[in-house]
Amino acid sequence: MEQQQLLQKAETMASIQFSPAGVADASGLRDFLRQRSTVVLLCLGVLAVIAHATFRIPLNLPGHHGLEWMALLVIARQGASYRWAAGVVAIGAAVTAMVPAIGFHNPLTPLYYLVPALALDLMWRVAPVRWHTSVPALAGMAALAFATKPLVQAVGLMAGVTQAHGGQALIYVIAMHMVFALVGGAVAAALWQSSARRRSTS
Repeated sequence: MEQQQLLQKAETMASIQFSPAGVADASGLRDFLRQRSTVVLLCLGVLAVIAHATFRIPLNLPGHHGLEWMALLVIARQGASYRWAAGVVAIGAAVTAMVPAIGFHNPLTPLYYLVPALALDLMWRVAPVRWHTSVPALAGMAALAFATKPLVQAVGLMAGVTQAHGGQALIYVIAMHMVFALVGGAVAAALWQSSARRRSTS
């Protein structure tokens, strides 16, 4: 009698799980979670730009904001399953950067956020899966991704969209961008991996 009851319960659970309604419910849950994570990623980008505009530290070193920006993108990239996670963060940042009250007058500023983020997403997609948990690999991807920013600046300069600042050599500017992004990416990746190991052992 007990075996028959257990068998009936198992059949009932299986019918619920694999019925069209059950599949629809699971799909709806995934869509809800994805939408919520997208909102979180967008908000991260908004907060990053507000922090950038609020705390403008005059270090006179090209690319120093790559330290925190690429760290944020690496964390978003590791923490989200969405294939364009870094790009979503950058969209939030780019839209916020276009708000006049923020104080960014360079018309290319949105691209400075978008291009490195998209580059990081693309590298994440083509990289071997084992690189997704490798601190050196993630740091290297962050450095290469952020190197696109001075290239965008150079194109804007040649097109007459922006003006030169400081008269520094392009190679030096690219190198500094990569150094700051490398450090930021390495720190973010190391912290994330350490946190993941603690969660797995707890």
